[in-house]
Amino acid sequence: MNNISKLEMNSVFKKVEGELSKSFDTIKTKYGYQVKFGKGSYDGEGNLYIKLEALKDGALSAEAQRYNANRIWMGLPPLGTVMKIGVGSREYTITGMNTTGSKIKATSGDAKYLLTNETVKAVWSSMKAKEAVA
Repeated sequence: MNNISKLEMNSVFKKVEGELSKSFDTIKTKYGYQVKFGKGSYDGEGNLYIKLEALKDGALSAEAQRYNANRIWMGLPPLGTVMKIGVGSREYTITGMNTTGSKIKATSGDAKYLLTNETVKAVWSSMKAKEAVA
């Protein structure tokens, strides 16, 4: 597997992820931990590195804890807030904050996104203003 291309490694990662994911429900049932994949990388020599996060049921991820610790002074909505952003008004659910505090992590369907603090703040202000009028 020496000198494997990034495209080939991505395919391998997806296959490994699929196989490992099958065991995550068993781990949750048996031990009470929700296991999630983080980023995958490889070293060009055929070695694959996969970050896993295991959270006790009901526990907040590091990103969610970081968001909660900073959201009030940054003027951001509560964790889990669903907001419509942009043309077509896709709905995003706030899930956390990146390590530098410069981006807000969100999901929409199965996809993950990074949103700017300014965008989230502006939409949140608009949502609060609409509630005040109603």
